[in-house]
Amino acid sequence: MNRRRAWRTHASSYRALVLGAALLLIGGATLAAALTHQEVERAASARLQRELADTSAGIDATRQSLLQLRSDLASYRALLAHGTFGPERTARWADTLARQLATQELGHVSVQFTAARPLLANSPQGLHAATARIAVELSHEEALLDLLDGVAGTADALVIGRGCDVLRRSTNPAPTALHAECEFDWIALSGPGRAP
Repeated sequence: MNRRRAWRTHASSYRALVLGAALLLIGGATLAAALTHQEVERAASARLQRELADTSAGIDATRQSLLQLRSDLASYRALLAHGTFGPERTARWADTLARQLATQELGHVSVQFTAARPLLANSPQGLHAATARIAVELSHEEALLDLLDGVAGTADALVIGRGCDVLRRSTNPAPTALHAECEFDWIALSGPGRAP
């Protein structure tokens, strides 16, 4: 009977030992699974943060594009309000400019316009520009400023000065004391199949 008791005690001890080992293995496996799950969650969280940053950058870029589109639309509406929509205008612009320059005290004046060219390639309608080259004899610098102001106000287009080269021929006031050569871009809106 002692043997049976001893055997039962040993068997109980073995069972307790096996059960303890099993519990340790289960606990270790649970801990390993928890750590793996935590790593997966960290990776998912980092991925989501990157996606959030990318989305925020995309939203910022879209906002900037929207601001640019609003600005472009305002410019387009200003051109429409200014009456820049219509048929070929460079001959009319040259006449208008010549009349404007005739009202000023200028020496010899030469005006040349280039043919209108599209500002956007392959656009059936859109902005076109012609370049006006004006060569003029002036008595003084103030006359050049009057000329520049007068040119900007003569057209049914957006007139943008590109630059002027001025040569002083004489220090004495004379009708030809200065020679100026200026270029202006005249930008207008055209409809389908029409140049400005």
